[in-house]
Amino acid sequence: MLQSGKLNVARTYLERVLIIEPDNVTAKRFLANVLIDSREFILAHELLTLAIEQAKTLGDIRELARLRLSLANNFVGKNEIERALPLLSMARQDAAIEKYWLYLAYIFELSGHVNQRLNRYAAARYQYKKSIHYHQKIQCPYGQVQGQNNLAELEFLERNYSQAYRLTKRSLEIIIQRGLPNVRGKTLKLPSKIENKLQRIR
Repeated sequence: MLQSGKLNVARTYLERVLIIEPDNVTAKRFLANVLIDSREFILAHELLTLAIEQAKTLGDIRELARLRLSLANNFVGKNEIERALPLLSMARQDAAIEKYWLYLAYIFELSGHVNQRLNRYAAARYQYKKSIHYHQKIQCPYGQVQGQNNLAELEFLERNYSQAYRLTKRSLEIIIQRGLPNVRGKTLKLPSKIENKLQRIR
C-alpha cells in the first residue's frame, strides 16, 4: 500500500491521464486501485464497473482478469468478502484462457485469503497451493515465499505447527538463495511464533 502522500500524487496523475484519454481502461484500473488503498470503495466500484464493461466491449480478456481481481479486492476492503468469490471465479477463467500465469497466482492468493476469512480452511489451503504452483511456473521467488508464508499461517491457525514450521524454513531457504531481504523480516516472525507454541505443547 502506498503512503497517503504518494497516493495523492498517483491519483492526481491518473485523473489527468483520464481527462486526456477518457477510454484508457488501464488508467481506470490503476486509479481504482489507488482509490481502494485510500478506502474510497464506492468510487472504486463505479470506476471498475465502467472499466469492466469497456474491456468486455474491446474483448480484452487479459484486462478483464485484472479488473475483476481489483473489484474482488474492493469487496474484500469493504468487508463484503462473499461477494468477492464469484468475481474471483470469473477472473480465474479469464486468466486461464489467456494463460496469464502471474494473475492466476494473484487470483488464487486472494481466493485463499477470502476462504480463510470465511473459515473454509480446506478451500483456502487448495487456493494457496495453486498460487504457489503458478509462482513456481513463472519462476517468481518472491511470490513463492508469499504463498508459502500464507500457507504456513493457515497451518498455524489449524494447529499443524510442524507443517507450518517446515513451510517457513522453506521460505527462508528461498530468501537466502535468491536474496530477498524485503520479505525476510516478516518471514522470520513466523518460525519464532511457531517455536513458542511448540515449547508450550512440550
